[in-house]
Amino acid sequence: MSNLLPFQAATVKAALRALTLKSGPRRFLVADEVGLGKTVVAREVARGLMSQLGHPINVLYLCPSLEIAHQNNEKLVQLTGLPIEDYERGADRLSLALRDPPQLAGGFRIFAFTPETSLPSWKSGVRTGRKLERNLIGALLAHCFPNAWRHIEQSLTASGRQQPLFQNPAAYAEDAKQMAQAFTPALREMLVSADVERALDEGPLQKWFDKNGVLELILRARCALALTALRSTKIAPHLIVVDEFHRFGDLLAGTTPDTPKQRRGRQEELRKERRSAHQCLMNALMRSDGEDPAALLMLSATPYRLQKVDGTPLFHSERYGSLVRLVEFLYGAEGAMRAEQVKAAIQEYQAALHSDGADAIARVVAAREPLERLLRPVIARTERALAADDSLFEKQTIQVTVRDGDLSLFRHFAHCLGKDHGYLRSFVPPLWASVPYPAQTLHGYAVWKALKSAPLPSIQAHSAVPHAHPQFRALIDGPIAYERLALPWHPPTLPWWKLEKPWSGRNQGKALLFSQYRASPSAISALVSLGVERLGGSIESEVDGGTKAKPYASQAYLRLGGKPGPKLFAMFFPWPTLSLAIDPVKTRATVGEVRHAAEKELRAWLKKNGCAVEPAAQPGPVRDAWRILFGLETRGRRAEGGALLRGIEKIGGMELKKTINVLGAPETIRAITPAELSELANFLLGAPGPLVARVLQRHDVPADVPKVFELCWRKLRPYLGQRHFKGAILGNRHRGYPEALMHATVAGGLESALDEHVALLQRLYDHKGKKILDELMVTLMDRPGNVRLRRSSKDARVRVHAATPFAGGVQKARGGKEEKLRSDSLRRAFNSPFWPHLLATTSVGQEGLDFHVWCDRIIHWDMPRDPVEFEQREGRVSRYASLAVRRGLAKTLGDGARRVPHFTSPFARLLHLAETAKVREEESGLNRWWIGETRPKRIVFEWPFSLRSLRHADLERNLFYYRLGLGQPEPDLFMAFLRNLDVEPSVARILALNLCPLVRANGLTP
Repeated sequence: MSNLLPFQAATVKAALRALTLKSGPRRFLVADEVGLGKTVVAREVARGLMSQLGHPINVLYLCPSLEIAHQNNEKLVQLTGLPIEDYERGADRLSLALRDPPQLAGGFRIFAFTPETSLPSWKSGVRTGRKLERNLIGALLAHCFPNAWRHIEQSLTASGRQQPLFQNPAAYAEDAKQMAQAFTPALREMLVSADVERALDEGPLQKWFDKNGVLELILRARCALALTALRSTKIAPHLIVVDEFHRFGDLLAGTTPDTPKQRRGRQEELRKERRSAHQCLMNALMRSDGEDPAALLMLSATPYRLQKVDGTPLFHSERYGSLVRLVEFLYGAEGAMRAEQVKAAIQEYQAALHSDGADAIARVVAAREPLERLLRPVIARTERALAADDSLFEKQTIQVTVRDGDLSLFRHFAHCLGKDHGYLRSFVPPLWASVPYPAQTLHGYAVWKALKSAPLPSIQAHSAVPHAHPQFRALIDGPIAYERLALPWHPPTLPWWKLEKPWSGRNQGKALLFSQYRASPSAISALVSLGVERLGGSIESEVDGGTKAKPYASQAYLRLGGKPGPKLFAMFFPWPTLSLAIDPVKTRATVGEVRHAAEKELRAWLKKNGCAVEPAAQPGPVRDAWRILFGLETRGRRAEGGALLRGIEKIGGMELKKTINVLGAPETIRAITPAELSELANFLLGAPGPLVARVLQRHDVPADVPKVFELCWRKLRPYLGQRHFKGAILGNRHRGYPEALMHATVAGGLESALDEHVALLQRLYDHKGKKILDELMVTLMDRPGNVRLRRSSKDARVRVHAATPFAGGVQKARGGKEEKLRSDSLRRAFNSPFWPHLLATTSVGQEGLDFHVWCDRIIHWDMPRDPVEFEQREGRVSRYASLAVRRGLAKTLGDGARRVPHFTSPFARLLHLAETAKVREEESGLNRWWIGETRPKRIVFEWPFSLRSLRHADLERNLFYYRLGLGQPEPDLFMAFLRNLDVEPSVARILALNLCPLVRANGLTP
């Protein structure tokens, strides 16, 4: 556990104490505040558990979404000791895991599933699963019950289904033979009914099918497949990690949640049968019937608000129901007794919080300690608010001013609803305040029918006039500047030299915008992207108050073909030898000094390798840099130039093949002129191909020339060639775009930004080797997305690129078809230095996701509904080694980090210096990696004379109390007590429940 910070190491020890008890429930909850590395703790718990058990273990990771699974599964795969790309994960759902189990490596099998796909009985309704599942079920039924299967096939044929449920079961006959013996008893347990009691054969199965139908049969058979897998030693988990546990209150807690309404007849019977099937699955999952139950590690930043699977509260009536039932579940056999003790302790604690007078604080401290003693054996929670002051974020409030055009759109919106839709008119003020241009952007809302049938207002979203939305104007006039959004990459936090415009000046990170309504992210992204296009000259003309956008494909720079072909190829080829002839200086010099140093270093390299630099005997034109590069790269080698290019012709189309043919055989280069030396040095310094090759060399990525060229040619070239970058790359310079790009990569510190990004991929996600190349391929969005925007009488598509919605956008695939923008790809792109620079989303489904790598601003477009949502939003960027934290590290340790040996990563050096720097004795690790000298920014909007402004003022005034209260059983009462007594922050920390394993009366301590 040497790689853990002190508070994490203490949490791991506390969890292992509970999970390795020989007699006990073996359950533990890590309830750390958002962003403190709960998945890292889970990984080390698994490592410790395997060490104590002394045999290989299966680790099952359950999480609520595929996005979280993608993000966190890689951290768990580190246990196997294999690179993530080499680990064979097996099937992506439990029902198929026995057919395709994950690899056993390093003593671990790692599963990552979502309950929605792997526990079919979890949600109500019939769920038929994937085609592969259904075909496997058909093969099993045909093998085990051939007569009943023929009856099922005949019934399906007679029903006239257009899409057959079972398409090719015969292809899985061999799998069925191997699984049949275990599947039959599992299916019998899942078909619980009066018809199927002790034995399951042809007759009962056929009768059950006639009564319940094929869809219910598929559902139960999927449950049987999952049960079969859980009873196999290959699959049965030794450790279950449940992320965002509070969402699964009725999945694991073994409670009887409130039932909103009673069902009748067969519906009630089905509900009971599915509940019985679910309980059977849960028993097998937990191995609760065996002598060695599975260890259960639960992760949740908000554990006291247990929800049902549909998102509603698990308990409505009982005051402390969630916490008391949670403790009962965690303690297992002792649960009933401990639950009563906790309930009594909570009541005593809350009674103390109601007290007043001189002894109130002493009463709270005395009542708090017994409750902590009861909770610490099964719960650990670390909170930054207990270790730091209330300034976790720098606060910025932006004043909003309403103008005539805004009110014109408001009147149009209200008029469209009219008398026929009067019941919807109460939605007009909040929707108008949040969603820009509602008549064009509220697709899918109940009000859209009325808006769609009405004429458009005179002011429209694509008009050239100032935007007619008060909050959007405040956004682009304040924290969001089009000039910064138009940059193709974000400037590094540790620049190697003094960057030039437009990358110089105030260092500002990406922004994450949260709204309440799902229409706002798409509308904001469309408007921001249109603004960036206008700035870059991508908008062709203004027509009838609107804009006509050029076809996107015709606007790209850096297109292959014609005279620039070989030069363009050379710009994006990695040149594995020559790219390492220079290592740019990192001493905060000017760009001119950097170029001079590169020229000097290249001259020395050429002399060492037998190439002279001398004036030409006769005046003549300067040879093309690509000819010199090709000749020098193959100089002194037995291999011909063709060997260098072998394997890359398949990466591009015919134009690339023609260009490679133009290169021909390399020239023999014995000498170059000073002018050629200068051009060659500038080329190697600024061309993307050599630049990327140097970055990968610093981080020990294998020099796979075709793979690196594919990254540069297929992803980086189309991305950097987008017309929208015209302003940032060309500026006012009168030169070709390729030359301007090579100048911009140096002026904007692209090499240092990529060095930082690759160092973070290694540090935060443990990417190594070719996995880094794969990740860089994903993070570059070379094609924009599209969102709907009504124009005239029909919907149109608007490009989104610099700003994108996290959900709701589509993208044209290479084949021309439209496909949804994958949220996981968007998250990874946002966590890179490249576009998008603004990500707009709602709060729904964002728990547990990282957005902090290059983002330092949270924009609360709409105020959060409650403190938990407030904390969850800001927890997306206030995380380990966030951009704001790294800025503080670069400020204090940057000079030492830049002093590195040849071809060593300065940013990796910075992270090492931060790791080994001396800190205060009571340091837990929080102040170093979560609470830096510089803080991320929280941006809110101030509407004059609005209830929203009053609510915001209350949130701001009590934010510190909110943070302390989030870990309390009853946050509102705790905060009221602090406000009534006007408690100082240092005293407030002592009064709050503190379940961190590193505890001392005055805060956290190792």
